[in-house]
Formats: sequence, C-alpha cells, structure tokens
Amino acid sequence: MGGALYSGRPWVSQVPWLILLGVSLGCHRASIRAITARPLHTKEFLSEVYVIDRKYEAMEAPRRHQPVKLLDSEPPELLWITGAQMEVVGPDGTSPQSTEFLCHSHLGRNIQERGSYEPLLTFLQGGLITKFPAGFGLPVLSNESLSTLDVVMNLTSDAPVRLRYKWQFEFLRDQEFQAPMKPLFTRRVQLRKGGYRIGQGRHENRAVVTTQLALEYDTTIHFVVAHLHAFGEFMALRDLTAGTTLFTSRATTFPDRLAVAHVDFISSAKGIPVYKDHEYELVAVYNNSSTHECMAMGALRLYLLDQQFQKSPFHRSQAT
Repeated sequence: MGGALYSGRPWVSQVPWLILLGVSLGCHRASIRAITARPLHTKEFLSEVYVIDRKYEAMEAPRRHQPVKLLDSEPPELLWITGAQMEVVGPDGTSPQSTEFLCHSHLGRNIQERGSYEPLLTFLQGGLITKFPAGFGLPVLSNESLSTLDVVMNLTSDAPVRLRYKWQFEFLRDQEFQAPMKPLFTRRVQLRKGGYRIGQGRHENRAVVTTQLALEYDTTIHFVVAHLHAFGEFMALRDLTAGTTLFTSRATTFPDRLAVAHVDFISSAKGIPVYKDHEYELVAVYNNSSTHECMAMGALRLYLLDQQFQKSPFHRSQAT
C-alpha cells in the first residue's frame, strides 16, 4: 500500500498522543508543527452510573443516550473532531473498571427530521482510542444535536456491577486557524446485522460489502476501527476486483476473561485507495477455544476522505 500505515499495538495507549502522531503515523516534522499550531480543545463527559445486575450478551442490554455539546457558541461554528478516548470507570468516575462490561459506545448525530442516529465515533473492547492522522478531522457544527449511545455487556459476572463510561473528545475550532483541514466521513460495513453465533473451533466468515460501502467516487481510507468480540483473531477488507487485501486488523483476547484485550486500528496519512467501481469483501476469523457457543461480531468503521465537503454552505457525505 505504501505511505505511512500504522496498525495500533497495545503499548500505543501508554504513549502521549503527540508522540503517537510523530512515531506511529510517521508524519513529517513540518506536518506536526502545522497541526500543533492549531489550538486544540478538549471536552470530557461522564455517563450516569450503570448498574449491571444480570448477564447480557452483545446487543441484549438496554441502550442509553446522553446528550453531548462540544462547544457553546453563538452563532454556530465549524468544529473538527480530531481524536477521542474512552475509559470504563467506577461510580466515582476515576477508578478503573474492566472493559469486559462494554459492548460498544458511539458518539453520533441525532437526525431529527429522519428520526435516526448516525454514529461518528465508535469505542469498543480493545479499541478505546481514536486519533486521526495529523491534518484530518470529522467536521461538525457546534449546534448539531450530538449524543453518546452506550451498550453494556456482561458475560462473566453474576454479582451486580456499578460503573460509568468516561469520554474525552479533542477538537479544533475552524475560525482559529487558516491551514486547511482534510475532511473525513464515516462508513460502517458488517458481516451480519446484530452479530452471529459460533461454536467451538475455527470459523471464517465472508460477506461482499460493496453496497454497504456505497462509494460515490474514488477516495482513500485514513482510519479504521474493527469490531470483534472474544476469540476474534482478525478482520480484513479485500478488493475483489484487484484481488488484493487492503488491510488486516488483528485482535487478542484476555486469557482470563471473555473480553477483547486489543484490536489493531489502522491509520494512514497517505490513505488506502478505494474505487467506486470495485467490489469489496469483509473477512472475519474467530477461533473459539471455549466449550460453548459465543456471540461473534464482524464490523469495520472506516474513515474516508470526503471530496464533497464544502465549508459554505456546510455540506458533507452522509454517514452510516
């Protein structure tokens, strides 16, 4: 593929984000100076206390929404989300809690005229950090209706668990700098809606996802988050037309619990080319070493260069 392509590893979460930009994304020093010259803003949110008093498999648990407002400004202004991280914590909001009690959490748009919710960022077991390459961002308006959507999970504990989710979002204010940003939009592709069950042993599942990808033009992928559950080994996106694998995201499972320890994220400033007239296939491989069936998930959240974005009037490609 060429260019600076990075697959996240477990030590990444221990490295300061500025170092992550320079080391893991392979950015040039000039690019780092350009992005850090833009004033970076952060906003932290803490969920209500969730009481998990029974076992829940994926997608079985109740869902909770929490409104999010990144910036109070009048008139509304353009913001660029450049990164985010999430933690699972105790009721006090600080003490660490196991990520096994997280299925997934989104930050998304509430589209009132359609009565729908469009996820922008996704946080998962083993994938709690999003950091776009330097100079890239998700454009949002400061007055947009945003919220988190949380889905808990509990496969192991019979005792009640009390916890909260905590997020920190990084963003830029467009009016505070002149250098142009590279706008991203998001697409989600999946093997099966709501997941699927697998028995003991090794399983490989494939699905053509060209329609889900819904490309209107040739573009490039710059960041990828993979959604796998316990016993997931890897996911890959294949270009069937070219006969190539675009990327592979590998995962590891905790040895002592049914939870994902780490999933590689894919980050590339140069970008991975995708074409509107090509066919694409999603591949997920699991190896269930337990003695019972389990729920598997195979989905990717992709962030692609938005070539239809216009600052005025604010126009973007539709998210899914």
